[in-house]
Amino acid sequence: MHIRDQLKKIAIKTKNLADWKYYKRQKNFVNKEVKRLKKTFYRDEIEKNAGDFKGTCSALNSLMSRKSNNIMMINEIRISSSESLTNPIDIANNFNKHFIEIGRNLASQIPDPCSGESFDTFMSRSTSKFKLQKVEESKVLKLLTTADSGYDKIPNKLLKIAAPYIIKT
Repeated sequence: MHIRDQLKKIAIKTKNLADWKYYKRQKNFVNKEVKRLKKTFYRDEIEKNAGDFKGTCSALNSLMSRKSNNIMMINEIRISSSESLTNPIDIANNFNKHFIEIGRNLASQIPDPCSGESFDTFMSRSTSKFKLQKVEESKVLKLLTTADSGYDKIPNKLLKIAAPYIIKT
């Protein structure tokens, strides 16, 4: 990294195309080495903590740059398009009211089991079928290493590092 930084200073100073090319080669080398070393480090950390849930989570959180004591403050919640709450006590009371009522609201939507309705009324047989097809490991590996983060918020960096282990399971 020190050599890379020195080469950049020289390239800026001389404005020579050859110096810039030499700097870029060194920069690419440094970037590849950093990635390789990180991959090795996190692989070793995950392997070292195999079977230890807390240690594995700690290693994964470190990999994903998550801090263990993140505190999120909610400054405002919108009740409707025209009403919002900003007072912390009002916000807390509104959340409390929501969680108190949600169980009762969901329970009221469940039909009474004593009403004489049979199980078959709620469930019907499906005529559709599905069959699992064998997928080549190389295809799964390619998908994992080229995937973008999806709705599950799993960073694609983690998928790329874990891909060789995931395809073996």
